[in-house]
Amino acid sequence: NQVLKEDGTPLTNVIKFAMGNYNGIALTKNGEVYTWGYNDCGQLGVGDTTVRKYAVKVTKINEVDHVETDSETGEETTVYKDIPKVIDVCTGWNSSSILLEDGTVYSCGRGSYGLNGDNTDNTYYLFNKVSRLDNVIKVSGFECSKSVLDADGTVWMWGRYGVGRTGTGDYNSKDNGGWYIPVHTRNIKNSSTLKHVIDLESQQQTD
Repeated sequence: NQVLKEDGTPLTNVIKFAMGNYNGIALTKNGEVYTWGYNDCGQLGVGDTTVRKYAVKVTKINEVDHVETDSETGEETTVYKDIPKVIDVCTGWNSSSILLEDGTVYSCGRGSYGLNGDNTDNTYYLFNKVSRLDNVIKVSGFECSKSVLDADGTVWMWGRYGVGRTGTGDYNSKDNGGWYIPVHTRNIKNSSTLKHVIDLESQQQTD
């Protein structure tokens, strides 16, 4: 079956899509992002926790553009910035991430184990900027961790590091630790930063 938009028309011109825990994200050739499915942690990035049965266009990021004040009531409304052009997308454990054309990365949804990469465990309902990253060319996600490829050939990872999944030399058999900001994956030979990487891919764990 085709994925449909809210107006009932098929979602077309898709160049990449990814599926998470009962939610999906798609990138179109003109840099637009659509999400659908389960949304209990805000993983669709549309500002709420409402389940979407159809693909909805992501329009905002978690950065304030301005505040509007109602002239009659004085009530203030925060207006967020429009989402810039996106060039890559991925999903994780009740979370989603996008790569902007300028090389920065934004994440939304569940923040456990630092999955949103901003040195907190906050849950975000709009895509929020990940720390340290400004030259990324590819994003990838799996379960409770995220990884990105930098233009300089290094790999950054964040999120849950149990069973060595972040490649940073950290191992926890109880699977309960996490990197809350991106850190470099390291070379097993001398623990230096892994370099000269040309591509990366993540695979979901299957039980």
